[in-house]
Amino acid sequence: MRMTKALREFPARYRIIPPLIGLTAGILLNEYIGNTWLLISITAPLFGIISLLRPRLRFLLFIPIGLLFAAGPFYSRGTSVTSFEGTKIDLEGTVYRSPEKRESGSRLFLDTQYAIPGGKSIPVEGKVMVSTAEDTPGLSYGDRIRVIGIKLKPITSFRNPGAFDVKKYYERQGIYATGFVEGDENIISFGRDESYNPVLYSLDRLRLRYGSFVRTNFPSPESEILNALTIGEDGGIPPGVRADFSKTGVAHVLSISGLHVGAIAVVFFFLIKWLLKRSEYLMLRFRVVRIAAALTVPPLFLYTAVAGFSTPAVRAFIMISVFLLAIMAGRNENKLNTLGVAAFVILLWHPWSLFELSFQLSFAAVFGILLAHKFYPFRFGTLKDKAMTLVKTTCAATFVTLPLLVGSFGIIPLVSIPANMILVPLVELIIVPLGLLSFLAFTVSEYVAAPLINVNIHFIRMMVFGIGLFLEIPYSSVSIPPLSALSLLLFLALGVSVLLSAGVNRVKYILPAIALAFLVSAVYPAIREAGGHRLTASFLDTGGNRTVVFFELPGGGNVLIDGGYSNLDRKGYIERNVVGRFLLHSGVNRIDTLILTSADKDHLSGAEYILQNFDVGRIFTNGDKLGGGLWGI
Repeated sequence: MRMTKALREFPARYRIIPPLIGLTAGILLNEYIGNTWLLISITAPLFGIISLLRPRLRFLLFIPIGLLFAAGPFYSRGTSVTSFEGTKIDLEGTVYRSPEKRESGSRLFLDTQYAIPGGKSIPVEGKVMVSTAEDTPGLSYGDRIRVIGIKLKPITSFRNPGAFDVKKYYERQGIYATGFVEGDENIISFGRDESYNPVLYSLDRLRLRYGSFVRTNFPSPESEILNALTIGEDGGIPPGVRADFSKTGVAHVLSISGLHVGAIAVVFFFLIKWLLKRSEYLMLRFRVVRIAAALTVPPLFLYTAVAGFSTPAVRAFIMISVFLLAIMAGRNENKLNTLGVAAFVILLWHPWSLFELSFQLSFAAVFGILLAHKFYPFRFGTLKDKAMTLVKTTCAATFVTLPLLVGSFGIIPLVSIPANMILVPLVELIIVPLGLLSFLAFTVSEYVAAPLINVNIHFIRMMVFGIGLFLEIPYSSVSIPPLSALSLLLFLALGVSVLLSAGVNRVKYILPAIALAFLVSAVYPAIREAGGHRLTASFLDTGGNRTVVFFELPGGGNVLIDGGYSNLDRKGYIERNVVGRFLLHSGVNRIDTLILTSADKDHLSGAEYILQNFDVGRIFTNGDKLGGGLWGI
């Protein structure tokens, strides 16, 4: 009876959830069925009639709305730049978002206006991604440029189990082609495009100057981590450092997300509220909490601007701002509804955010924390209460996001909870606010900013040192294959049981049984494969004429032939994101035998990644000497 009553009251109490479900359904239909405009023409009148007959089903109208917002253009206005794929041409257009610094080189995002084959300018439309072997320090958002001698090619995905769909990821952003040039000698800049905002243009150039100053004058990887946390430029972080953060479950701190924007909000909200409470006049005449919430929005906007208005930063700004608006309106008691409003606004703005891991992790973590607070209320009275609240929030966020992390990376970081409890406060309460202050100081003078940056570098060094200590713990992380449908159901049942155990004592007795069943279902596939009697050969798609082969032997052994190929324009990509991702997706953390068919630089660099990230039993080569500095031997 109580359950039935709760279900009836749900739409009235959480009014945004049904429309959010409808909007999400429309986005999913566009993604997996296609024929979007045909679906809109069918669903719009159909659900319109249903909503008139059954007002409770009005949320179905948001299905065609989701289809509409997720749909691409109905028609093309001119010649697509993709028609020049495979031909060496010059391209002219505008850098429509801030260039990305990579570990080697840069990445430019160009909104094309002209293709110039053989000296003849042809108007075109479309967005392309240009990779460069060298840095392009003089370019920023809004620069009109010409790229000389670029050969465009379509963006392709690797067809391996667990592979990230690169093609679909960029198509959602309207990018359908990519190309490569060496560096500055292939790029001519004409300065700012007059149609682009001069304030944003100047801000982006200031961001890039700050990033270059930090990178030039302070050691790596600390300087690259500081740039990632302050201006959102995380492409220069070495892959090994990023992998270490992933293995300890704190990789999320390396990218500007809801966590960082939330930290800025918390710091400024409580600081402003404390300052306002110093005034008896304000305390007696105004709602100080509401004023503090309103005054917290400008610092949030500033941090989002400093981060280059990147999509994750803007998403986080929207989410936190919705919560602050709820406080200003005095409607913050229904936080789940507020979270739904934030998701709804973000999906209207960028429907493809639904498929991005950062969006999923942010909202899943906040949802888990809100549920934990409902059943196990947080308290902040004593030091013990604050410590317990930190434990509860960390456990809740870790538990809810675990299936997403396993599905994406194939890793369970067993030290995640203690690592997050120690390192996240360091990042969010010290490093991120200090980074923002150093950027503001940089607008005055490099000499004013340098001491703040230097202090922050020491805190970042402490964080990296802490990561190393956690990795020294045996079995700090384990690799497992993606969870099956049964494992996901048991995981959900385990979460529900943990919540219900707060009020129903009997549930506590079945918790161990559900937990054991989940563990068995998660590890059984790996045990079954280890004891199998079949020889399995997997030929991995590496996007070229060369291939990588992985053999699973009867009885549980395995053999990997070559580890990847580190070409100049895709340095480290194949071994990290193709071979490594496939192995982790398959639950493999040990390579019994690694066979190298060549001792050239490409093969050795690929094997270097495998040796650093997997337990390799033995190596066979073609007999050539494996000397030099590649492996440090």
